[in-house]
Amino acid sequence: MTKVKYYFNAILFCFLSFATSAQSDLKFINYTITNGLSQSMVSTILEDDYHGIWVGTQEGLNHFDGREFRVYNRENTADIHSAYITSSVKTTNGELWFGTVNGLLLFNSKTEKFTTFFQSKKDGLFIENLVSDGGDFLWIKTQSKILLCFNIKTRKFVSIPDFIPKTNISFLSSVSFGKILLSSVSQEVFLIDVENKTKTKLQVPLQVGGPAFILMAACNYDKNNIIFSSSQGLFFYSLSTGVVTRAYVSIKKQISSTIVGIQRVNNTWLFATSGQGLVQVNQDGELIMSSEDVFKKNSLLNNNLSCLLIDKSGIGWVGSERGLSSFNPNDRGFFSFGPSVNTNYGLPSQNVWCINENKSGDRLYLGTDIGLSIVTPKTGAFQHVYKQNQFLNDGSGSILCIAVLPNESLLLGCYDGLYRLNPTNRNSKFQKINLKGNPKNNLHQRIYAILNYQNDDYFLATNAGVVLWNEKTGKTTYFTHDNANVAETITQGICRTIFRDQKGSIYFATSSGGLNVFDPKSRLIKPHPLNYKIVQFTRDILSSICQTGPNQYYIGTLGAGILKFNTSTLKGELITSKNGLPNNVVYGVLQDEKNNIWLSTNRGIAKYNLITGEIKKYDELNGLICNEFNSNAYFKSKNGNLFFGGIYGCNYFYPNNIVNTKQIANVRITKLSIDANEQNPKATEFNTYELSQFKNRVISLDYRQRSLTVFFQPTNLCAPELLAYKYILVGEQTDTNYISLSNSINFNSLSFGKYTLKIYAKIGDGPWSKTPATIVFVINPPYWATFLFWAITALILFFSVYFIIRNRINQTRRDQVMLEMKIVERTKEIRHQKSQIEIQNSVINEEKNKVIEQQGLLFKEKEIAEKWLKNALPVQVVKELKMNGKVQAKAYDFVTVMFTDVVGFTKIAESMSPTRLVSKLDVIFRKFDAISSVNNLEKIKTIGDAYMVAGGIPEKNSTHPIDTCIAALQIQDYMNTLKYEAIANGKDYWQLRVGINSGPVTAGIIGKLKIAYDVWGATVNQAQRMEMLSEPGRVTISESTFNFIEPYFECEYKGKALTKSKDMVDMYVVHAIKAELSLNGEGLKPNDRFYQIVQLHFFSAIKYYKAEHEMIKKLTVGLQPHLLYHSVEHTKDVVKSVERIALQEGITDEGLFLLKTAALFHDAGFLKQYDSNETIGAKMASDILPKYGYTEQHIKTIVKLIHVTEIPHKPLNHLQEIICDADLDYLGRNDFQEIADNLKAELKTMNKINSDRKWDEIQVKFFNQHTYFTPSAIKSRSQKKQENLAVILARLEENNYAD
Repeated sequence: MTKVKYYFNAILFCFLSFATSAQSDLKFINYTITNGLSQSMVSTILEDDYHGIWVGTQEGLNHFDGREFRVYNRENTADIHSAYITSSVKTTNGELWFGTVNGLLLFNSKTEKFTTFFQSKKDGLFIENLVSDGGDFLWIKTQSKILLCFNIKTRKFVSIPDFIPKTNISFLSSVSFGKILLSSVSQEVFLIDVENKTKTKLQVPLQVGGPAFILMAACNYDKNNIIFSSSQGLFFYSLSTGVVTRAYVSIKKQISSTIVGIQRVNNTWLFATSGQGLVQVNQDGELIMSSEDVFKKNSLLNNNLSCLLIDKSGIGWVGSERGLSSFNPNDRGFFSFGPSVNTNYGLPSQNVWCINENKSGDRLYLGTDIGLSIVTPKTGAFQHVYKQNQFLNDGSGSILCIAVLPNESLLLGCYDGLYRLNPTNRNSKFQKINLKGNPKNNLHQRIYAILNYQNDDYFLATNAGVVLWNEKTGKTTYFTHDNANVAETITQGICRTIFRDQKGSIYFATSSGGLNVFDPKSRLIKPHPLNYKIVQFTRDILSSICQTGPNQYYIGTLGAGILKFNTSTLKGELITSKNGLPNNVVYGVLQDEKNNIWLSTNRGIAKYNLITGEIKKYDELNGLICNEFNSNAYFKSKNGNLFFGGIYGCNYFYPNNIVNTKQIANVRITKLSIDANEQNPKATEFNTYELSQFKNRVISLDYRQRSLTVFFQPTNLCAPELLAYKYILVGEQTDTNYISLSNSINFNSLSFGKYTLKIYAKIGDGPWSKTPATIVFVINPPYWATFLFWAITALILFFSVYFIIRNRINQTRRDQVMLEMKIVERTKEIRHQKSQIEIQNSVINEEKNKVIEQQGLLFKEKEIAEKWLKNALPVQVVKELKMNGKVQAKAYDFVTVMFTDVVGFTKIAESMSPTRLVSKLDVIFRKFDAISSVNNLEKIKTIGDAYMVAGGIPEKNSTHPIDTCIAALQIQDYMNTLKYEAIANGKDYWQLRVGINSGPVTAGIIGKLKIAYDVWGATVNQAQRMEMLSEPGRVTISESTFNFIEPYFECEYKGKALTKSKDMVDMYVVHAIKAELSLNGEGLKPNDRFYQIVQLHFFSAIKYYKAEHEMIKKLTVGLQPHLLYHSVEHTKDVVKSVERIALQEGITDEGLFLLKTAALFHDAGFLKQYDSNETIGAKMASDILPKYGYTEQHIKTIVKLIHVTEIPHKPLNHLQEIICDADLDYLGRNDFQEIADNLKAELKTMNKINSDRKWDEIQVKFFNQHTYFTPSAIKSRSQKKQENLAVILARLEENNYAD
């Protein structure tokens, strides 16, 4: 025996003698009659030169191009005498030959026609076996076991040389160029060398008493070795030594069926069997079975295989009695564990809820609907431990999480609690672990996640929160949400996620959103300090967390995609389906070793590149067992494999294989079909050019052939559903078009010219083929587009135009003579008429000039009248007056009226000349007019020194009280400027009183001779009353105006005023716009923040001022008189302070309302008790605020703000810092001593202190512990705070206390 043979046999013996059976990792694409196959029983498979697959069945021949099957049978194809195809072969010249039960069939790819050959026209020809010797001959084995020879060049049957057996032939196989393996009924095997005309009889070591020897399949191992299968097993034949030995000696122990096909792909042997499916033997000695399984996706159609083919692209094809199956033997991409009818090689149920492995990584644990499945990855064998009856799949037996203990036993989280299981003991059963002291009716029953904290302590995520459990002692600590202590307890809801970061911190996510973190010092689980930032991006449930750097996290959510969040920069970004994710529900996130994270969703798996941000999606078409995955079902093994469990099993893969297994597909053009020309019905209906007819040359087409179809074929059919094509047609213009549902391209009515068509293909997200399939064709121009046609046409046009022009010239000359004669006569008549017309024109011009002069005068009068009207009346009123001739009086529900009056005008008028008096009033009133116009006010009238304007008429608007107060302040500022100039120059000055009121009025025009626009009503009278009661230089407003403008202006209450109707109204003085809302803090002109606050009050759903009114009333009535510090005035002071600080800190959204509301309620607890009353105030806020438009989230924020005012202050966010600074704002103010004295008196009354010195000592300690948090408070209050502290220290130093 040669060394080659010895080595080969040793390898095979090792492979099969010691092979272990493993689960199949092949994924099959199956084709049946529902996909277009003519019949289910596939007898032979063949690949043509264009990479098309030909499938022979009992009812026709099928051509598959990757899109569809084209069936050829006796009904639709001429010269097919039998549709029962038994065998096939492709000769070296590319011809396709098929054996049938009635003749030898040839397919001509150039004409797309079939031809049947018979040995005798009288007799039929039943072909069972057909091979080619690689030369000019086909060798045929008939049903009657006769050997025939057919010459493919002469197309005739020829006689067989005498050295070749001719009868009793049982099987034929072509094993190498010029060599045929032949077996006879007498169990003899011959190797026929057709080229050298020799015959070698193989000495096969037959099994004594075994079945009759029948040759079934053969394959070359290399140039010197052949392996063949038979009814007695596999044999190896050495061409160099001529020795036959048994191969795969122990294969019968695992494979009892006959091997009907043999192929080798790289280092793996493939065996097609007649009853046990497809068998692989890899280089590691593993025997891998691929068999049918009705419950398993992508499994083999049927175990009874009939043929096996590996095509040029490396794709495998097998035929069975159920149809055709294809597979990619090199696909190392997505693998899966799925439900199977044979639970030794599959799951007993569909859902996979959790995944883990033992410490050595050689056992995989899968939690399913009915128990635990244990997989041995090396062999693919399954072991199942059922928690309940395996046929009762109601979900109650589901395993939700798995933790491996140091002793290799398991902790299992289930729907009904925590269990222990020893997986190494086949008789082990689920042992229930009862958690000690489980509160509130066993709330912590469902266990979703388990994490080893340290030593024997484990965190359990449950349906009621979190449990810390010691595996040795059973000691338990429960963490649940407490509404009364939200800052120190875990957030509300179910906890499904536990995560430990790179620094060892442990995080928990609950169904109410946001994160919680375990504090090892206090041993409490608290809301994460950055929750306020996280909820700005999403409030969805956080399902999984992956840390990719020291401060970089990727957080999966159930609805918002994945949140990319940096805990250092606090920058975040949502990555959603808009960015390329298959779905926004993310269940699991895992990182590989190549800067990628992998996500499981409701619509497949996605890969996100951390550097480029590129997203790639994978679904069932890419090999996933299902598209929908489950929560917590994700796991990274020790060898780097990623696992994702879903609703139909579990997918696993090695990420590098997914990256490197991109299939490449090229395109081959198979034919060019030219449609009939509609204008020539007698033309041939269909002209076809086969590939070889136009290869390497240009196809020339007639203009009537400009509608055509190009057919093409992909070279790789590994995944037909993922095939996509694009083509570029270079001609009149270059266009790129994409197609995905056809293997042909139609062009209709192309323009004449030269075209180059380039076709590209790709598979899935793989690359486009580098070399396109190219065809060049020229559509010749029609006769009317040729140079000769246009030359002749041009000559005809030239001569036609020449004769037409010549005739026109002659006719023109004759007409010219006649015209000259008529001109002389008409000239005399025209001269006479001209003299008459000139006389008439002079008269008309005189009359015209008079009319123009009158029109000019009228126009000037009209302009003067309209100008007067516009000055006297509003623009809208003028329009109505011009249109209707009159103006109807209108009632307005809400208008603001302002009166101004010069103080002591009567005495002033007596001391000034009328001319100077009127001149000075004119200057002042012109300035008032300008200010009113800028602020959108309508001037009503002036009476002597009184000036009256109104806002909100005649066009209604919602800001007129604000506009009127701004105008009033600017008017007084103008008068103050005049005052200071007069004092500087030693002159007299005028002072002004301003009164404003808001309410309903009636407006319209008075009189007919001197019309004037005016307003009437009690609102006007009350505005005048405010002016009369106003102090000089002040702006006085009524309560109705104050209620509208109070948020924006600094106002002072001045008492009550008696109106004409004997009613008492509150009266206020407007000092200025609030400093933080005005330009440069001057209080005269609004800044941008002013208008933001106005927008907030107008459009927010929160009715803050109604809530304030109710709460102030409650505090005024309910607070005890001895509360000198915690009085209603303190609440008002904090509300005012919190508003000022918030505006300085840039809070102009609804956060301002939340801060002011929290300030209203922060001391409301004093209504019921003196100490520890923040919870009472929070409860009152929760009860009262919903009716004023506050949402549940608003109230949660307000409750936190109220609690943070508890001493000492510990704010967690910006809003909390603001309210803390406002609560103790008085520490840094001038009125500190007065407020501190009130607090001292109150504390003495409550017996909290007993001496003044003790009080000062408490104040010093408090001052030293206190700090302002916001930049605004630090800047404005810190210095004064230190001064106030110095005063207290001085008192202590003097020690001059009465008590």
